[in-house]
Formats: sequence, C-alpha cells, structure tokens
Amino acid sequence: MLFDIKIPKLRELFIQFKNAHYNALFEQLDAVQSIDYNQRPSLHIDFHQHRTNTTFAIISLMFTTIFLDSIFGMQYEYFGRISFSELATSPYISWHQIPPVQIWFSTDAIMIANTSTTLAIYVLLSFHSPLPERFLLFPLNNGRNLVVDGRILKEKVSKKILRFCKLSKKAVILVAAIFEVVIVYGYCYYRIFLAGKIYRFSVHTAWMWFVAFPLFFFYIVHGNSKC
Repeated sequence: MLFDIKIPKLRELFIQFKNAHYNALFEQLDAVQSIDYNQRPSLHIDFHQHRTNTTFAIISLMFTTIFLDSIFGMQYEYFGRISFSELATSPYISWHQIPPVQIWFSTDAIMIANTSTTLAIYVLLSFHSPLPERFLLFPLNNGRNLVVDGRILKEKVSKKILRFCKLSKKAVILVAAIFEVVIVYGYCYYRIFLAGKIYRFSVHTAWMWFVAFPLFFFYIVHGNSKC
C-alpha cells in the first residue's frame, strides 16, 4: 500500500517538474506568450515570479553537477583517485575522451569559457524575471490580435509578428538539431566509442554519455541562444 501511494506522488512531481522546465525554457523567455491576454494575471504571476526562478536555479545546479562529474567523477571512475595536478593531461575526463590530444589545451579553454558563460546566464535568470510584462505580447481574440503594454495591435501586424516568431523558432530548432545531433553527437560518439581506446561500460559512464552529455550540450546551446 505504501508503494502504491508513493508512485502517483512521484509521477505527479515529475510531471510538475517537466512542465515547469518546459515553460521556463520555451515559453517564458519568449516575447510572444501563449497565455491569453485575459488570463495573464494569475498565470503570469505564478510562472514568472516563482516557477521561473526555481526552475532556473535547479538548471544551474544540474548544469554545474554534470560539469564537475564530467571531470572529477570520470577521473575517479577510471583512475580510482582524483589528482588535480594530473587533470590537464588525463585522458579519462569526458572532455579529453573526445578531441585529439594535440588540441586539449584549446578545447579545455573553450569548454571552461563556454560553461562559465552558460552558467552565468542561468544564474542571472534564477534571480531576475525574464521580461517585464510591458514588453510581452499576449494573444487575444483567439490569436487574431496581439496585445502589448495594454495596446491591441492590428490583425495584420499581429499575423506578421506571429509568422516571424514561428519561422524563427523553427529555424533555431532546425539549426540546433543539425548542430547537436549530426555534428556534435555524431562526431563525439565516434571519437568515444570507435576511435577512442579507453571507454569502458559502467552505470556511471552510461549515465554520462547517454543522459548527462546530451543534457549538458542542450543547456549550452539553449543558454547561449538567450544571450
């Protein structure tokens, strides 16, 4: 009976977390909102003042944990201990299992700079609302008009804005999908599993390469797109 009670609660928590995650990343950072103008008071306050900050704080924590695990966790997984003096030349950390050894110095600098920038963006979003309400556009009349700062835009203007937003979103998703799936994942997984000679299977390495690694790069691409 106790097990039956816990499962629905865990499922409900997961759904709430997933919805808050999606809303924070794909809805609340957009100038054109999906919430109807007449429904904005309660929903807007709930999402923008509470859930957004909490969600981005969780993302910041997850992002930092994955980055540290990719270095220190992977070093300990293969080497059995963590030696700070050997990290720069260690072939076991995640970011050294992908590129050739000749460019480790350059890729280390790129990863540190990119990770720091992305983390700074998510930390800032944890303490600030994405956009003031006067800059947001809300649909009205079943999406035929947009409202900004209390002013109703003409239907022709609203259609042009909505069309541009849809096209730009599709373009970003397409570029991100091609860049991440084809270029990043294709090349990285080739280097790790085929060209590399140190990979070994474990629960930790499976978690790193099939869950944490894609999530980490997704956060980088998404975070830098919001600069």
